[in-house]
Amino acid sequence: MATKAKLTDLQGESFLTHFQKHAFQSVRNAYATEHNFYEALDGSVSTSLAEDVFSLIQIQRSVLVEQGNDRVFDEGMLFVLKCVQHEHMERYHQRMYVTLEETCAAANDFLRMSEKMEKLVEELTTQRGQTERSVFVSLGDDLVHELSRLAVQATERTLVFLLRTIQHNTSIPQMIFSAAWEEELIQNEVVKELMQTIDDYLSTVKRYLSDDILYNKALWMAANACICFYVRSLIQKADACRRRRDHPFISTRRALLRMSDDIAIISEYLESHPELSRRIRPDLDTLHLIRESLGAPDIYALESFIIVLHKRTGSDSLVTRQFVTDLQWLVGQVETGKEAFDHVQSDLKMVTDRVQEQQGQTSMCKNTSQLVRLDDMLRALYEDRLVQGLLPVCWLCLPTPAEVTGEPDEQKLARRFRQITRNVAQLAFRSQSSAKTEEQMPLT
Repeated sequence: MATKAKLTDLQGESFLTHFQKHAFQSVRNAYATEHNFYEALDGSVSTSLAEDVFSLIQIQRSVLVEQGNDRVFDEGMLFVLKCVQHEHMERYHQRMYVTLEETCAAANDFLRMSEKMEKLVEELTTQRGQTERSVFVSLGDDLVHELSRLAVQATERTLVFLLRTIQHNTSIPQMIFSAAWEEELIQNEVVKELMQTIDDYLSTVKRYLSDDILYNKALWMAANACICFYVRSLIQKADACRRRRDHPFISTRRALLRMSDDIAIISEYLESHPELSRRIRPDLDTLHLIRESLGAPDIYALESFIIVLHKRTGSDSLVTRQFVTDLQWLVGQVETGKEAFDHVQSDLKMVTDRVQEQQGQTSMCKNTSQLVRLDDMLRALYEDRLVQGLLPVCWLCLPTPAEVTGEPDEQKLARRFRQITRNVAQLAFRSQSSAKTEEQMPLT
């Protein structure tokens, strides 16, 4: 209060200079202080961050109003909002959260701050000139958008805790597609445990999050992560057997039946959520398509499956070739898979060109997208395999998919290694394709 009285004694430029110095330090202190943690009666969690910051903004606003100078008020409030923008980006842009509870609280805080900021900007733009209003609206819209984006980003990061639970607190990664999965666990116990783990996570997140929109985001992420996890586990099974030159399953027919039941259980659970039932259908169809391709009766049917899979899994020829090879290794038809892929290469190129024209940009965090988007997961997985083969020492530096909370510099390094090895592999792939094309050309 003494500082406020001191400021109001100053006038004009002198006041504005002192006000800006005081405002900058005050906003920094508001963010740096330890915020109280709250749990509401409905179970949702939050901290006092929004109240601490916006109560300070209101105090500074009242100081500026007492000056009675519109220009000083506009410049002072714009400076305060810029300080909030700077501090928030500095502290939360790449923030890693330790617990699921803390992450959900951050998502709720940011969403509440977005709503408060929208209301504040609306109040500031009332009864102001066109020029001043446009400046406030522009900065205010940026802040509202950024706060909303960080709320969604925090919600996305809750997925890390689900994946850690699956990886470290269950036997699912070791049991899925194992001999026990095939012969002993005849009631599909592994996938049922996976669904139960996801259900427990969603129940907790639904209680912690205060907004249905954020919960629906978490639900959507968990559903896609489940599908990606199942496909990734299948690929890892094929890769492990390929390295040992061993048969993947004791009985291919029984394994395919077990997969059909697994996929039916996954589909039933995910479609039981009204918020998901329609949106998740294309991803579940892809899961069914992968299973059906494993039981393709002949090379012609396999070629059709390859074309559809290519469109569903990112339209990346390098990825599709590796993916088809892995899938066919599981059923002992590697050469058939390679031959079928060679037959449809021209069709795949047409699909790629068409998809690239239609594709939009995704706003999802790159690291998170590898856990929930099948195309990004496959691309990262096969690029990592290329790094492992061509740059084995560098491969040890790459974070695993579960390490989504890795430092940004580590993620950039991982992407750089992947891109280098991908370029080398594509050169070899194109050379091989050109050689085969020349062999097939008739002599004149």
